[in-house]
Amino acid sequence: MKRALIAIPVLGVVAVMAGEAASTFNSRRAQDARGEAGADPNGESIGQAIVIKGEGGSAEAVERENEWILTHHPGSRKVGQALLRWIYDEIEIQLADGKTKKIYFDITECFGFPEGEGEGGEE
Repeated sequence: MKRALIAIPVLGVVAVMAGEAASTFNSRRAQDARGEAGADPNGESIGQAIVIKGEGGSAEAVERENEWILTHHPGSRKVGQALLRWIYDEIEIQLADGKTKKIYFDITECFGFPEGEGEGGEE
């Protein structure tokens, strides 16, 4: 009987700690989403990630990323891709002049999570 009484408070502490961790993660993510120095997102860093909206999953995310890249960097091509923190795509492109550049996309909403509520942890 004593074991059951001890387990209940411990579970409550774990639940509170998990809630605090999620809140801290979401606060950091919201800060990332606001961008650096309040500028419009340009995709040049996680803090400036382009938010890809929609709930179509990975196929829709890829399509929208490609559209953004072609619109903003005509003549470029993808040369690499990585998933960061389970919520950001890092796309490396080769520009028309041969230089490479990394662009960051926030893909959380494509998987049914409202902005700031993605799964996963930090790097």
